[in-house]
Amino acid sequence: MPGVAGGELAGHRLPKGALIRRPGDYRAIYRYGRRIRGRNFNLIFRPNGRGYNRLGISIHGLKLAVQRNRVKRLIKEFFRGNRNFLPAGHDIVFASRREFRPASPAEVKTLIQQAIKGSEPPPAKETVA
Repeated sequence: MPGVAGGELAGHRLPKGALIRRPGDYRAIYRYGRRIRGRNFNLIFRPNGRGYNRLGISIHGLKLAVQRNRVKRLIKEFFRGNRNFLPAGHDIVFASRREFRPASPAEVKTLIQQAIKGSEPPPAKETVA
């Protein structure tokens, strides 16, 4: 395809700097991060001081590489289009369980939105003095 390697799609790519790659970063996020529990997945996040979000993916229980890679592709595609679904400046690990099998990035988005909405603390009660 002419032009694909050029600049016209550059704004749509997920740069390598947006991904968590070092094992030490994963350990710190798992140890010190906050968790949002969703249906068949967890989001673990921690401030990173960088001003932008980074994504890490951890797939648990899927033995077939084809299935694992498909789930990772869908999660990355969701993140590419929705990098700031959490406030900017966080490292986010998406840890999925064996039963997590989304059909599309839109389904990933819906599941994450439901999990975030379900994890918000109830509004503070107003007291009348």
